[in-house]
Amino acid sequence: ERGRPYRVREVAGLADSVEVMVENLQRRTRYIRDLAYSISHEFKTPIAAALGAAELMGDQGDELSPAEVRHFANNIAADVARLDRLTKQLLALAQAEMALVGDETTNVLDAARSVGCAAMQVANGAELRARIAPESLKATLDILASNALGYGATQVDVRAARAGDKVELWVSDDGPGIAPGDRARIFDPFFTTRRDSGGTGLGLTICRAFVDGSGGRIELLPSERGATFKLTLRHAAAAASG
Repeated sequence: ERGRPYRVREVAGLADSVEVMVENLQRRTRYIRDLAYSISHEFKTPIAAALGAAELMGDQGDELSPAEVRHFANNIAADVARLDRLTKQLLALAQAEMALVGDETTNVLDAARSVGCAAMQVANGAELRARIAPESLKATLDILASNALGYGATQVDVRAARAGDKVELWVSDDGPGIAPGDRARIFDPFFTTRRDSGGTGLGLTICRAFVDGSGGRIELLPSERGATFKLTLRHAAAAASG
């Protein structure tokens, strides 16, 4: 019962912990429910389209011209390819969601340099180690860079600085930016404005899962040009001290 007074301090502390646990479980349940609904919706469209084309080819195959057969076969292949991309992205999201906060630390600028994106320009700076697995940070930066280039950017700039017990990492691009009406939804699963060109809308969701899983935070900042994402991570020294 929320708000119930307890005379014993230990019992009151236990009650507070239970309330937090219940709230977390309820929030997690809502997330899983909404994600399951979105997955069903995203898979239903290409499955229905592929089944429709296959049934048409099976029922009227003798009456179709070779060009029509190729057309329907290409449509089926495109739908299957989309399902394959969705499956792989969902597996990546599950991996990111299940990652546990560990003791691994990463030199954030070195991780950025090792991403292998020719358009990524990494600023010079002192060694800054953050509490995040190298693979998680590299995957996050790779997704951010790939998204930027996919939307027309030609350069992605990465810089970092220490702020107390945090490491702040900025990833900026020179692309067209994100429309004001889309900014609040960009981390939502399956939200994409590139569906026609193969976008799944899971990239930024995976980024958030990797960063949140390390005890950090990722956010989209206001910017005059392009898009700027800020990652706030725990500094390795702060992580070591608890």
